[in-house]
Amino acid sequence: MPLTVLSQFLLLHLLLLPRKSCSPPVQAGSQSTLPQHLLPADHADAVRLESDTHINRDFVREVLFGEAHDSVRPSSGAEARKILTALFPRIDTNSDGRLSPTELAGRIAGSVAEHEAAARNSSQLVFAALIASVQRDQQQQPPRLSLRHYTVELMSALTGNRTVVLAFADDVTSYRLSDDQARQLALNHHRWAQADADADGWLDADEFVCFQHSELCNATLENRLEDAFAALDRNADQIITRSEFMSPPESRIVEELPFGDGEAQQREADSSAQQQLRADEFDQRVDFNRDGRADREELRAYLQPEGRAMAAREAAVLMRAADANKDGALSLAEMLDHYSVFIGSKLVNAGMALHEEL
Repeated sequence: MPLTVLSQFLLLHLLLLPRKSCSPPVQAGSQSTLPQHLLPADHADAVRLESDTHINRDFVREVLFGEAHDSVRPSSGAEARKILTALFPRIDTNSDGRLSPTELAGRIAGSVAEHEAAARNSSQLVFAALIASVQRDQQQQPPRLSLRHYTVELMSALTGNRTVVLAFADDVTSYRLSDDQARQLALNHHRWAQADADADGWLDADEFVCFQHSELCNATLENRLEDAFAALDRNADQIITRSEFMSPPESRIVEELPFGDGEAQQREADSSAQQQLRADEFDQRVDFNRDGRADREELRAYLQPEGRAMAAREAAVLMRAADANKDGALSLAEMLDHYSVFIGSKLVNAGMALHEEL
């Protein structure tokens, strides 16, 4: 895809050359992040692995409670059990007092579909608003967006000064960005190119959904698979081992940073807890054939957020965790006894959370 003036600068100047001091960084008061409704999703609901290879610790809560999951944040075990008691009959479709794997998988598949519909609707609304802001003489038929136009709207929303942003977009080498803004815009360029299925430099409504929610598009699932292997496959042998999955790449950088004694001890404890949780994730959900290795097909199945196959696998994991009498079904008592499996690990130990950006 031909690079725009903006993307050329981002890739060749922003990340490689010293920034000029003739103008201040783009900022709006005390804001340090770009407008979230315009950005590609960092956290994607109802997917196991984030684009940055963090594990989504709230996956089970999201696929059991659907779009209402944000309101399900109990502060105690008693409250968690109350919530699960109310949920149980909604999953128990035949009202026999037991949850079969099929009933549990049906609930999971339905909730994932609900999240997907909400994500698509949100992206389509943002796309329509962006198209409406394009000058009449620049509008494309059918409606399409360029990366330049998207970036102008993004930075205008951040700064509140469209005039300055337009001047910046036309002469980017004269404007200075913060490191975070430079990285975000460069990442946007990468994701834009991935979502641009026909490589014409423009995104239509469907392609824009892929830009904001890559987990929803089969075309970009392969790109997410490549990104995951690039981040986790240390020896580039196209196999992700249990030990490779246990240690995300950023942990190697953090370990080199200086800390005080107390901070170092806490960091070591947190790192150990994170590695154990990632090991459990690998054993239970990635390495389904239990051979200690994950090839491309296993990781692809793990990353795929939709479909009955994923729902059935997740239901099997939950059954193994909570079916105490091994009769192949869950009673309400078993669900309540294992409430942390269904609501989230933070009820047991908030310090063991793997993904704090929610």
